[in-house]
Amino acid sequence: MGGSQKRAIQNYRSRLEERGLARFEVLGLDGDRALIRSLARRLAEAEAESARIRSIMNQAISSEPPKKGGVFDQA
Repeated sequence: MGGSQKRAIQNYRSRLEERGLARFEVLGLDGDRALIRSLARRLAEAEAESARIRSIMNQAISSEPPKKGGVFDQA
């Protein structure tokens, strides 16, 4: 890879970092590719919907049972 390509990649990664984003690789089933990309795209948005999705996903993969007495917000 040439010097200009390396600089371009470094500049791109710096811009992502300034926005609070990081590029990373995950392994998954090929059939889940669109789902994972869609989820990542939605989580990268700084909106209430992203926080709601993040909360739901954290609960879904948590090893602890859900806490009782919480309020469920249906948006």
